[in-house]
Parts: sequence; structure tokens; C-alpha cells
Amino acid sequence: MYFVVVYHFFSHGLHCFDGEKIYFVLHDTLGCINFIGSELIYNIVQIAVNLYVMITGYFLIENTTFKLEKIIKIWMQMFFYSSIIGFVLFISTNLINTDDLLKCFLPFKTDAYWFVTQYIALIALSPFITYMTKGIVKQQYMLLLCVMCLLTLELYKFPFAYNFGNTFGNSLLFFITLFLTGGYIKKFGSFSCFRLSEIQLFTITYIITIVWAIAKSTALGNKVSIVGFPYHSMTYIEAITFFQMFAKIKFKSKLWKFIASVAPYTFGVYLISDNRYVRMWIWDDIVSVYQYVSSVFFIPYAIFSALTIMIVCMFVDALRTKFFSVCKVDSILKNIRFCCLQG
Repeated sequence: MYFVVVYHFFSHGLHCFDGEKIYFVLHDTLGCINFIGSELIYNIVQIAVNLYVMITGYFLIENTTFKLEKIIKIWMQMFFYSSIIGFVLFISTNLINTDDLLKCFLPFKTDAYWFVTQYIALIALSPFITYMTKGIVKQQYMLLLCVMCLLTLELYKFPFAYNFGNTFGNSLLFFITLFLTGGYIKKFGSFSCFRLSEIQLFTITYIITIVWAIAKSTALGNKVSIVGFPYHSMTYIEAITFFQMFAKIKFKSKLWKFIASVAPYTFGVYLISDNRYVRMWIWDDIVSVYQYVSSVFFIPYAIFSALTIMIVCMFVDALRTKFFSVCKVDSILKNIRFCCLQG
């Protein structure tokens, strides 16, 4: 999730997704340093979405239980933030009108958070995907992955991702590919290649990604913008090699116990910071990324501002959790789970 926030610092903060991109000036050393540093960071944090879904596949690939409780819990979090943020903005600003407010109360239908829309659908399908892979041998699983990659990956407009609506790697079909990829690593271990270690594979992939990204960067005179890759391109391969480095590690220190205890509050970071009405307020007005592009503190500012946003949003989500507890939301979800088990 920290990778997600840093990714948004560069993508939203530098307006990489619209026509008003913020450029680095290359006529001085500092501009070049900030550009290269941004590419180095941007092209590793861009794997965050893929990692999130692969982690889900890693832990659910052997679970055939339909998780209605989990689906409702995710939806309720999304509905809470979408509706509360929309209502506050409606009564305190002129940023949204009545139609916009109504859309805030229908976040799934209006695709207010594209990731949550696809993720909920994946969770709904996950027990059936798992059931279909039960008893499958390694060679069959690899063949299945090859077919899915053929349908969902895009490496320089090849092979067929765009044919199946996977324009940036944000389709349900690609999420299934990521789910199955994480599941493969859980079932059969790391993808081996030329007997290289996990660290060596990631290093090579990362270097290729960086060189390719810089080569893709288009300079306008003495200005240049950063370039990354869609989730279903080099980002997919990079995510696999990164994931494999951590898949077998067993963390037992107190630090990791603390991280595990606060991890449930990280999903709220995305729901708050990437709300359609909040994101540009954060990056343009509060963080003001554009003001630091030519600063010697640009890279440290990216790291620490993203960390600050993450901590603040986690604190807010902790309060939301307390509110749900007081309202007995958890008890309602437990009753739903009990009813499902009885059914």
C-alpha cells in the first residue's frame, strides 16, 4: 500500500494520466537527477496493484469457501468512504452537485474505485477458480497460466490484451491471471529461469524495466516526463520476480508483528487518498508536487510525504474501525457468515 501511495505521488502529482503533464527540465544536473531518481522509484512502486492481487491468490488458492462476509466487508468500507466524503463535500463546497452525490452512494455501480470493483468480482469468483485448479499438476497449471498470459498481457502491443478489453491491465480477466500467478507460487514454488536466484531474477528484470522506461521517455526540447508501464506489461514480470523474493521468508521479529497488527488499516489508505474528489486536492493543493520538481529535496519529499499520507489515512481508518465496532457492524458480518455456513 505504501507503494500505491508513492505511485500516486508521481502519477497523479505529475499528472502522468492527463494532458497537463509536469516535466523535468534537463538543462541542469538537478533536473536530470530528479528525473532518473523518479524513474527508479516509479518503475518499482508501479508493481503495487499486481502484488496486492498476487498476495490474494497466494493465500486463497487452496480455499474453496465462498467469502460473502469478506465481499460485504470490502463493499461497506468502500461505501462508507465514498458516501461520507461525498456528503461532506456536498454540504461544505461547490465541488459536487446532487447527481454527483447520488453517484457517491452507488460506488460499485459507478466504478468510483476501479480496483475495488475488479477485486470484489475476483473474490466472488475465487472459490470457483480454486476449485477448478484443485488436483491440477504443475505442467497443466503452467499451461493454464500461459493461456491466461496470452489473453491478458501486452508487451509492446502484443499479443492479445487489447482484444479482450485489458487496456491498462485493470480488467477482471487480468486479475484472474494475477490470482493464478500467486497461486502457482504457493503450490509449486518460484518460477525458475536459467537457475538464477530470486534476487538475481528481480535485479535483471528491474534493470531491463528502467532502461526500457528511460528509452520510452519523450523529451520536448529540454523537458521530459517520466514513463512507466501498464500493469499487464513489464510490470507483471517485475511483480513476479519481486514477489518471489519474499514468498519463502518467515518474519518473526516484533517489527513484523507490529506491521501485521496495523495491516488491516491499509486498505482505507487507498479508499481515502484515491477518492475521485480527494486525490487531486491531496497532490496539487496539499502536497503540491509541482512546486518541488526542481528542488534538491524532490525525491526525499516523495518518500516522506507518501509515508505521512499513509499514516494519517491509517489513523482515520482505525477510527472508522472503532465506529464500525460501536455500531456492531462486525457482529452483523459474523451473523452473515454463520447463516452462510448453516446454508
